[in-house]
Amino acid sequence: MKKILLTSILLAQTSLLFAAGNPIAVGDVLGRDLAQKPLGALGHLGLLASSNNVVQVMDATSYVNVIQNVTISGFKVDTYWGAKARVTFVWKNSYTSATNQINALSNQQKPHVSYNVTSSTANPATQVCSSYTNGVCTAYTWKKGSFRCDAFVKWLYTQTGNVDLGGSLPKTTFNSALLPITRT
Repeated sequence: MKKILLTSILLAQTSLLFAAGNPIAVGDVLGRDLAQKPLGALGHLGLLASSNNVVQVMDATSYVNVIQNVTISGFKVDTYWGAKARVTFVWKNSYTSATNQINALSNQQKPHVSYNVTSSTANPATQVCSSYTNGVCTAYTWKKGSFRCDAFVKWLYTQTGNVDLGGSLPKTTFNSALLPITRT
């Protein structure tokens, strides 16, 4: 009986340990160390787009696979900081949910952005007119953009109708006073 009780307590503590800091709701910001030594403490951010889907920006050699979707466990490849949140995460009325808006914005940007390690300012890709007929735009093309991980999360926050999280590094954005709820 003692072994069963001890095993039950150990399993409960272990499951709580592994669950600590997991994101709960769409819009939760996840943070972890950067998987590049010695820059790890600068950090890396992602945003929970659905129950087990984290959207993130990763360094890539071209405009391919910069914006990625990974599982929560796939995000936790280095020292995991946890998840932080606002009291509520809103989305714009033209979308049916926050998940739909986050995914639509991410997918729209995917083929048109590169990774930028130096700037915490978002530089999203934009559509520009590429052809005029009689003074009216008849064709559009994409002007390339670039993101760093924190700039992408901040951009998604403002595009969805939430606040500008601020911060000049992933760590300072993650510790923003505008993310008052720590998921534990």
